[in-house]
Amino acid sequence: MLGPMGGLRANLVGAVVSITAAFVITLLLIEDPLVESRVEASLTRALDAAVTQASTELSAGRNPDDVADSVGANRGLRLSIFDAQGRRVGDSGLNGDGLSQAISTPLGELVAHARHGVRVTGRWTATGQESDSMHLATELPSGVVVVAQSSLATSNAIRSTLHELLLLGGAFALLAGLLILFALSRSVVGPARALTEVANALAQGDLELRTRSRRADEFGVLGRAMDTMAGRLDRELHSLAAERARLETVLNAMSEAVLVTDARARIVLTNAALLELVGGECLGLTPMEAVRSAELHQAVRKARRGVRAEAEITLPAGDERLTFVAHVAPLPDDAGVVAVLHDVTRARLADRVRRDFVANASHEFRTPLTAIRGFAETLAEGALDDRATAERFLATIIKHTLRLSRLVDDMLALSRAEAPDEDMVFEPVDVGALARDVALGLEAQAHAGEVEIQLRGLDDLPRVSTNARALDEILVNLVDNAIKYTPSGGRVVVSGRVGKDAVHVAVEDTGRGIPEAHLGRIFERFYRVDEGRSRDIGGTGLGLSIVRHLAARIGAEVEVTSRIGVGTTFSLSLPTDGALTP
Repeated sequence: MLGPMGGLRANLVGAVVSITAAFVITLLLIEDPLVESRVEASLTRALDAAVTQASTELSAGRNPDDVADSVGANRGLRLSIFDAQGRRVGDSGLNGDGLSQAISTPLGELVAHARHGVRVTGRWTATGQESDSMHLATELPSGVVVVAQSSLATSNAIRSTLHELLLLGGAFALLAGLLILFALSRSVVGPARALTEVANALAQGDLELRTRSRRADEFGVLGRAMDTMAGRLDRELHSLAAERARLETVLNAMSEAVLVTDARARIVLTNAALLELVGGECLGLTPMEAVRSAELHQAVRKARRGVRAEAEITLPAGDERLTFVAHVAPLPDDAGVVAVLHDVTRARLADRVRRDFVANASHEFRTPLTAIRGFAETLAEGALDDRATAERFLATIIKHTLRLSRLVDDMLALSRAEAPDEDMVFEPVDVGALARDVALGLEAQAHAGEVEIQLRGLDDLPRVSTNARALDEILVNLVDNAIKYTPSGGRVVVSGRVGKDAVHVAVEDTGRGIPEAHLGRIFERFYRVDEGRSRDIGGTGLGLSIVRHLAARIGAEVEVTSRIGVGTTFSLSLPTDGALTP
């Protein structure tokens, strides 16, 4: 199969051959009648001149045979003369003895026509045969008929020679045309092939190929224009690729899930957050197929009508459900929509925790404040006069005031524990000594409740890099809780041991234990297993929440195990990263 340039060369060759052949055939068709008419006219003039000369000499009385011989020889033709009786009296083609030969049929017919007053000129045919000579027969006033004949062999030879010359000239013209064509094709087809190769490369996305033409003609101008265009396209594509890479980097760095659709509502662009959310590739899908949410679908439909939309959706993610706020906006020129899904799960949880905290705090404050107000109003109304009653009321007011003070102190401690900007200075801390100091500091409270405190393995604990104040507050809350929830005659054991990557401190009591259904929630703010008993023993419901937040701040872990009727154990694990300080 011919390539594009092979086809161009073939077309050019075909055109040259066709034009040359048409030109030669046209010349042949024109040449034959033109030459024939010109030859016949020339011969007719020669024959007429010969007849006129013969007539003049015959009028002068010369011998007819001599006139025929002299005029025929002079004119280069055959001249025959017939007398009034039709006898041949002169013939340039016969000698004197041959004049009596029989007259040929064509010649006799010419003479007969001439005697009827017809001047016969041209080719003369007789008995259906075409003559190969020109004739002129005319009758003189004396009754003599002069017939001049000239052979057409010369004209036929000339015509044959012209045919051959035309054919040979056409062949030479064709050869010259082909040679010129092939010479020109080097300057036309070659550059055209180079331009075609570059154009095909550009069409296939290869922007490295160039014509690098130095020609000064139109091909050179076109080649340099294509090189300029290819360079510009290369730069533009590299710029677009860089922009796309930056866009993808930005999108993938976003914590929000993003999707972009085309005009047919098919997803054409996403980011890593969305792929993680939907659990796989979603290009080519509709938003409804990728994210199973009727609310998002309605927002996308609204945005496709040119109106910005917002929807709150809830999606499953493993064992939990996440809440997102989807902002959907139309793209210019109805090119599609862009949707950004903000994860507001933590914000919604924080709002709920805040509301619960405010509600619980209000409830915790209301009870002592109501008691204080009631007793204060009773005293103001005259109970001061009854000293015993007044002292009892004042003791109750002081009790509830201390409870409020402890509640405020615990709320401040919880606030500090939750504050991300709270400085946590780490330093080597003697965990065993600190745990012993905490236990000894609460020993008076334990004795008051008839609870025994035991210390085990604390002397063997190494120093650990941690925050001493946070660790002290954690242990105080754990030991204080253990003492409060241990009945009289029970014991609280504070023990320590060294693990592979951590130092473990456990606080174990012999209280009533915590039902398993409550173990997952005891670290929540204001959560109490037994609200009545907790308030009776002075608990605020914030101690374990403070423990959880402080442990997270210092990188420790708190675990709890409990058995009903046996007791509860809280274990604190302080990571050492393998570096223990003696």
